[in-house]
Amino acid sequence: IGIVTCVFLHGNIDHLLSNVLSLCIVLIPLLKTYEDRHVAIVAINVTLLSGLMVWLIGRGHAVHIGASGLLYGLLAYAMCSSIRYWKKDLMLFSTILIVLGGPTLLAGMFTIGTAVSWEFHLMGAVAGVMVAIFEDEYTPLSEKGGSDEAGSHCLQSEGSSQDSGLVDETLGDESTD
Repeated sequence: IGIVTCVFLHGNIDHLLSNVLSLCIVLIPLLKTYEDRHVAIVAINVTLLSGLMVWLIGRGHAVHIGASGLLYGLLAYAMCSSIRYWKKDLMLFSTILIVLGGPTLLAGMFTIGTAVSWEFHLMGAVAGVMVAIFEDEYTPLSEKGGSDEAGSHCLQSEGSSQDSGLVDETLGDESTD
């Protein structure tokens, strides 16, 4: 149960506000590039994968809570998917975030010897890369011509028969008359 719930638990209000602000900064360009449902599936996959990896390798005396793993995962996903699908705006934004936040991002991944969960930071980034590599190709908003109509958030798979084991939802076309 901790694999899923740890993202919602925080040590104090500063920890919570820091994660919420950072997530907003990373989510805005993802939501402008990909459909809402796609971003939600990516977030679920990153949460589950990073949580499972931390559960397997995490130190027993460290506190493994907070949304930092999700944050690192979404940022890694943004960079990798922008390269994979050649989304120049997302690539530029991800690069700027990584360059500006580089020292802080690296420090968060390698806080070895403290009670801070460097495992969640590192495994979040690894999970983000894995999701970007192993996901099926989805149709980004920019290729669909803008925002969706209400109720038509549709992910379109490019016919991949390979099962990556990640959460995936492919909806058929729905015509509204």
